[in-house]
Amino acid sequence: MVAQYAGNEVLEIEPDPAERDNVVKHLKSRGVEFEEVGGKIHAFQTGADRISEGLGVSPEKLRRRTATLEDVFLRLTGRSLVE
Repeated sequence: MVAQYAGNEVLEIEPDPAERDNVVKHLKSRGVEFEEVGGKIHAFQTGADRISEGLGVSPEKLRRRTATLEDVFLRLTGRSLVE
């Protein structure tokens, strides 16, 4: 179920407000599905390495991790579990 709704990996991006529009534009141009929550952008796709290429965000602002049921909840509701 996790792979079906959130992919295998999630790339969490924490851009500065000035970087946000460029990051969103980059993800859309590559056809990446994503959600924004609390200043972070969660990009859902297999092969998160390819997503980060050309983002223009420093590596310290990126976190790659395995997708979880919380990501499925976020994808289905548009909200995090904390909200």
